[in-house]
Amino acid sequence: MREKTSSETLKDSILALENRQEAERQLMKTAFSNVYDKLKPIHFLRSTLHEILRAPDVKENLLNASLAMMAGYFTKKVSVGDTQNPWKVFLGSLLQFGVTGVVAEHTERIKSFAKYAYSLIFKK
Repeated sequence: MREKTSSETLKDSILALENRQEAERQLMKTAFSNVYDKLKPIHFLRSTLHEILRAPDVKENLLNASLAMMAGYFTKKVSVGDTQNPWKVFLGSLLQFGVTGVVAEHTERIKSFAKYAYSLIFKK
């Protein structure tokens, strides 16, 4: 076997460096593409929403607010119905806001009462 000459060693080194450069270029393209995708507004909104919903106090507050709004809405529907009388509609809206406010203030009491009532009705 013969030894490699310096020009052959240089060519091999250049080829190895070119291969390494191409591999690094592909890695950079992939990294840039990932960063670009993560900076799209829809992904930003989705990740922010997931972070917000992971917090347990946010879920609890959202549940409490939903419960209060539903209670107010159903109270208005039951008391006013589908009337077209503007005074009844106005009074129904006041009743809805009042019930929503009361339920929002006392959600823990309402939940504990509901659990107690459930345990009385469905004793095991």
